[in-house]
Amino acid sequence: MKFVKSIDPYKEKKDPYCTALCKFFRCGRKMLIFRGSARICGLTGDECNPTKCIYATCVINKYIAPQGMCGLMIKRKTKGLEEPVKFLELPEDRFKGKIRGDKDLIY
Repeated sequence: MKFVKSIDPYKEKKDPYCTALCKFFRCGRKMLIFRGSARICGLTGDECNPTKCIYATCVINKYIAPQGMCGLMIKRKTKGLEEPVKFLELPEDRFKGKIRGDKDLIY
């Protein structure tokens, strides 16, 4: 029995595009057929090409980018840590008049 070697995407990956040999690749229609070292699409009968297939999905991102980029190659945008906004501090005597019911308190 001949085993097909899967690409380990956590190692240095040279090709940024998704391949059918990746262990995170899934066919949305579940029509991927393994024949020797080739991955055959059950719908078309050709070799599976995830960059052009609309049913190709990635386990990591749940989708493959429109350009066919691998989910591990896509960098997420993160916001930088900023200082929290300081609120305007109001004097305490402003609220004391409202609690007592002073009508002529000027703000």
